[in-house]
Amino acid sequence: MSEKADLSALTASAGELRRLLANEVKLRQAVIKPLDGAQRALKDPHKNAVALHEAVVSLEQAPEELALPNSYNKLVKQLREVADTNLSELEFTFARDLREAFAAEGVKLTGSPTELIAELFVIKPDLRKKQVHITFSRQPVGKGSVKLGVERVVAAWQKARKEICERTHQVQSEVFAQESVQRSNQSGSTGLSRRRTAAEDRRKAVGRF
Repeated sequence: MSEKADLSALTASAGELRRLLANEVKLRQAVIKPLDGAQRALKDPHKNAVALHEAVVSLEQAPEELALPNSYNKLVKQLREVADTNLSELEFTFARDLREAFAAEGVKLTGSPTELIAELFVIKPDLRKKQVHITFSRQPVGKGSVKLGVERVVAAWQKARKEICERTHQVQSEVFAQESVQRSNQSGSTGLSRRRTAAEDRRKAVGRF
């Protein structure tokens, strides 16, 4: 075998080894990255509850072909418990802030932290997805959801409430107009009928003489 052939085979072997190692690095990064995120979130687990939850979800979906330490599953389970606990606390805090904001608007929010009721509006915060779903009479309001935030939710509710009130007023006005036309038509028909009856009576009376 020539030296050129030897170098070609060596290059191919080096390339194959690099590919295998690069794939292993990629698999490990799928775990290392969320572990880094979990470490950062644990500095303030209450404030970073959503970030911790996202990190845990990624860790729970680790590549099956990746060999993991024996302590991995135990660690992920512990992180899950911390994330869930702090998410529940964060949901309570968000609901409290939302109630205060709506109270300032003269509306009392009732219900649980995960499903709040404002008149005929239902507000469902989803902290895990960083969004809030708002419905009116079971129909989605606007695009169906807004980004997580007390001010955003209040603004979306105010806009939807105004639009619904305007539509209701318009419908009522149209109904009133239609009823007025119907009453006018009925009144006209009655008047015409009375005039015809009177004319017939006069003709009968003239016929007697």
